[in-house]
Order: sequence, then structure tokens, then C-alpha cells
Amino acid sequence: MTGARLVLTSALHSQLSREVEASGVEECCGLIVGRADRSAASGPNGDRVATRLLPATNVSRRDRRHHYRIHPTAVLDALGEARLRGEALLGFYHSHPSGGSSPSAVDRASAWTGFVYLIVGEDQPLDLAAWLFSGGAEEPVEIAVTSSLEGQAA
Repeated sequence: MTGARLVLTSALHSQLSREVEASGVEECCGLIVGRADRSAASGPNGDRVATRLLPATNVSRRDRRHHYRIHPTAVLDALGEARLRGEALLGFYHSHPSGGSSPSAVDRASAWTGFVYLIVGEDQPLDLAAWLFSGGAEEPVEIAVTSSLEGQAA
């Protein structure tokens, strides 16, 4: 483990579950926005505290059952809005409707260094895994689901 942790509220966890169900056989996708805590108390890579999940339209021109793409304008809009709110873009999420929650070869090839990738596998209850990519390698990130963000580091 990287020492990094992704903190989600149970409300965001439920939102993600609904999005995955609504997307059916196509990959759903979106952006994770929140706060990055890099204090000594949260470990060497810090906690990433998600405050919002921003659903995005899958605009992939490839088979959307196995690929996703978020339009660059959606990413830029999310970055701008996050900055105005004092937040940061923490990463991205997407589903694997016919696979597990491990990164695919395509995920590895297209991942941005330093961002968390939350992947939802096909198994129920929600099969979640988070990954941090750096230098061509991925490391698992612990996921903590909490009832609220009260008491979470800012």
C-alpha cells in the first residue's frame, strides 16, 4: 500500500452505486473532487478526502462496454470549479461492467501520475478498488467509507 487513503462518505458511495447501475453494460465515468491532506498525521502520501463525485458522459469512440473517455472540457471545467471552491481534482472513477476492479492495460496506459483512479468492478455488493499510478506502476489505495466528513482533516 502507498499509505494513501481515499475517504468517501456513504452518500458518495451510494451515488456511485446508482451511477454504475444506471450505466448498464457501458462503463460509467466521472471525476473525484475534494481535499488532499498531506499532513504527517495522514501518512506519507496523505489522505484524499472526496467531497463530490462529478459524473461525466462517456464520450469514447471505442466500445463503451470496455472503454471510457471523459471529454477534456469536462476535466477543465471541473478543475476550474474545484479551485473556486478551494478544492482539488483528486482523480477519476469508472466502472468495469464485465470485469473486476483491477486496472486494465488501457487504464494503465492512459493513467495520469499522481491521481487516484477508483474502479468499480462487476461484482455486487459494490466491488471497489482505488489505485495511484506513478512511473508506470500502480499501487493500491485504501478506501475508507464514512458516514460524514466531520472530523476529517481539511
